[in-house]
Amino acid sequence: MRAYLDLFQQILERGADKGDRTGTGTLSLFGAQVRSDLKEGFPLLTTRKVNYRAAFEEMLWFLRGETNINTLPAKIWDSWADATGSLGPIYGAQWRGQSPNQPIDQIAQVMEGLRTHPDSRRHVVSAWIPADLPEEDRLPHENAREGRMALAPCHTLMQLYTRPLSQEERLSLMPGRDSGGSAPERGLSLQLYQRSADMPVGGAAFNCPQYAMLTHLIAFQLGMVADEFIHTIGDAHIYKNQIEGVKEQLAREPRPLPHLRITARRERIEDYTAEDLEVSDYNPHPAIKFPIAV
Repeated sequence: MRAYLDLFQQILERGADKGDRTGTGTLSLFGAQVRSDLKEGFPLLTTRKVNYRAAFEEMLWFLRGETNINTLPAKIWDSWADATGSLGPIYGAQWRGQSPNQPIDQIAQVMEGLRTHPDSRRHVVSAWIPADLPEEDRLPHENAREGRMALAPCHTLMQLYTRPLSQEERLSLMPGRDSGGSAPERGLSLQLYQRSADMPVGGAAFNCPQYAMLTHLIAFQLGMVADEFIHTIGDAHIYKNQIEGVKEQLAREPRPLPHLRITARRERIEDYTAEDLEVSDYNPHPAIKFPIAV
């Protein structure tokens, strides 16, 4: 995870001093990319403790097509929901085709595409549906109440990519694989385009592990192996009230990466729960409390 720490340092040194929707102020860098080889370990920050279970729960909630905070165990979206708990047609609705403006189940479509046409360049899932975007001058709960997204999607688009594994790679995967005794023939990579990332709280600590987990989950469901997670970021920023916490994190030495194991095989990808995901050998430095700009 050294690459994320290097990005933190670049933002502190070269980031533009910009205003933002919340009025907090940021240091912002435009256009960044971090690559994580998932065969080398699971990309969780070790320079501070991360609540990875909450990240997993949110991702699984998206996969079920959920958009109401009352069905999300982790208290992540509470500050943006309307009085009924609705967030409008956010990620889950767009991914699973539950918005009148986007009726296609993109997750089912991309899973089928990966099975039948693994070399296609069209394995794309998008959450950016202009007809459902919120009005920027209205509060999130007001947008949700009117049937729009409470917030515009930050992680807007993902693209999946498979490649045939070499014989050497396949042989190295034989011992201890959960694939019915035979080594996977293909590696699966996922690239996320995130238009906006609160790097200390969201981008590095939360979105990276949840999309890395998604890569593992899709690969597992398709009999592939998770290969690489590529995190491409538009506006990578640190809020001004997070700077001291970032500096504290940068002063710490990274520790070895943990590992992720999927402990059960479910019929459908939306059937998995956080109990099916086991993280081992996670030995982070103590937590750092970062404020969240609402």
